[in-house]
Amino acid sequence: MECCWRAAVHEVAPSSIWLAAAGVMIDDEWGAGACSLSLVAGDAMPGFFVRWGSEMKRFASCYVVLLAALLSGVCVRAYSSSLWDEFLRDPDEGSLIVLENAIGMCQEACSPCALPSKEQVPLLFELVGKGNTKAFLAGLSVSRCFHASYSEDFSRSAGAFFEMRPLIFLRAVKEKAVQDWEIKLLFTMLPLDTVDNLDQKISVVENRIAILNSIDDPSVVEVKEKGLYFLKKKETVLRRS
Repeated sequence: MECCWRAAVHEVAPSSIWLAAAGVMIDDEWGAGACSLSLVAGDAMPGFFVRWGSEMKRFASCYVVLLAALLSGVCVRAYSSSLWDEFLRDPDEGSLIVLENAIGMCQEACSPCALPSKEQVPLLFELVGKGNTKAFLAGLSVSRCFHASYSEDFSRSAGAFFEMRPLIFLRAVKEKAVQDWEIKLLFTMLPLDTVDNLDQKISVVENRIAILNSIDDPSVVEVKEKGLYFLKKKETVLRRS
């Protein structure tokens, strides 16, 4: 965090406050008691300044707060991205704990500081689809925040994970208190290679039903029954197609 501040804040001069690197100038143009942001269009505008006087000194703190808010968001996002990088390079217990703790510290559950970048998302989904338990747990921590296409892709990867590690899947879904709408997606979103093959779709659903029926662990019975309900309903719809 300190390196971010040093890189961006060189000086709060008594004559002006600049955000030149960001292309933003903070200027007191509205008079006493107001702070405003004026965009600077490169060389098109020769420059602005903050008029400094005894009455204007109190505005300096306002400018610094605005600058701090801007830089804080950038630094937190960069920090989160680096944690996802570290986790995806070596998704073990230790890196998962560090990542989940960082996600839990975000002020909002689905704020940018919690989410993997668009470059990191495919790597996460690939690990999940290959049966990596830690990647699946990390994905469940933020899956409710994925937009539509990411949600579908994660659910397809999770479906493959379920077929490889069904009991771990059920325990993870229970542990993360996954909501019913997402449980439905995790069980019923089918592989892309079944899109134009109705028989293959039915076969995948039948296989998942059989896997669930083979599990007799009483600790996951609630999630199991929900999965069976959604899958049997999906099977009925497919057979009517």
